[in-house]
Amino acid sequence: MSFSVLITLLAFFLPADKAAVAPASSELFFETTTTGIGYGRPTAACDGVGICLVSASFNGKFEMKDNFGKADITFSRSGGVSRILAYSESMTKKTIEKQFSGKEFVMKDPYTGSIKMGEKSLKISIPAGSHKLTRTKAGFLIEIGG
Repeated sequence: MSFSVLITLLAFFLPADKAAVAPASSELFFETTTTGIGYGRPTAACDGVGICLVSASFNGKFEMKDNFGKADITFSRSGGVSRILAYSESMTKKTIEKQFSGKEFVMKDPYTGSIKMGEKSLKISIPAGSHKLTRTKAGFLIEIGG
């Protein structure tokens, strides 16, 4: 593992502020990948609030577009998504105001899909409902419950 990858991973696991501290558990932090996130409802052509798209085909570069941004998704050992760190620098002001202005991240519709990590394909399932939202120096930490 290269030094820069190690530093990048450490920055994710060491929260930017005390409010972003997740409980120490073998259930959390199983695998993390950086990906592109489309915000909105999957049943409404990515309009509204929630997550409508997860895509690894962004090559690490982003154009600033409404309803899109870069995020780290962390999977739990049970296979579900345990948290998402959405990077504010990758989103427009309009997207931040629409998706992250409350105390919770709202998923009007559930999201299901998959993402390829190396040779593995991991299922992504994010239930509808309200999920804990914490502001960090890097962006917004969404803790997925249920």
